[in-house]
Amino acid sequence: LFPLVIWPIAALALALLIYKHYQYVQRNKCELTWMWVVKKGRSLCGFVICEDFIDYSVISKLTVLTKHQRKGIGSVLIDSCIDRTDKPVYLFCNSKLRGFYQKFGFKEVDRYKESKSSLRQFLNFNVYMMVFKNH
Repeated sequence: LFPLVIWPIAALALALLIYKHYQYVQRNKCELTWMWVVKKGRSLCGFVICEDFIDYSVISKLTVLTKHQRKGIGSVLIDSCIDRTDKPVYLFCNSKLRGFYQKFGFKEVDRYKESKSSLRQFLNFNVYMMVFKNH
């Protein structure tokens, strides 16, 4: 009974995320959005959302559930985004994930300390903007 309850909740949460992302895309004039979902059986393992703009692409969301981390799923998702475009690919991450993205060739572009009203300031960590430039 437990998996039957969790699956509809997870599907609803994913549908809400897709809807919120659709609203974001409409506001920011994104040309194209790609989403890859990794599942094992009926279980969601992770997903990534990549957006193509005129001169660049953005990895706006990358999530791998904790129990599926360190199994190569995040790497497959990142490679899928990089291989899909010949434009520079940007993302934002915290310091814990900087090394993960650097393995793929992402370089730090800028470092942000969020505003005092932000949750990130409360949590006291930096946000890094990184870019991968396809040649």
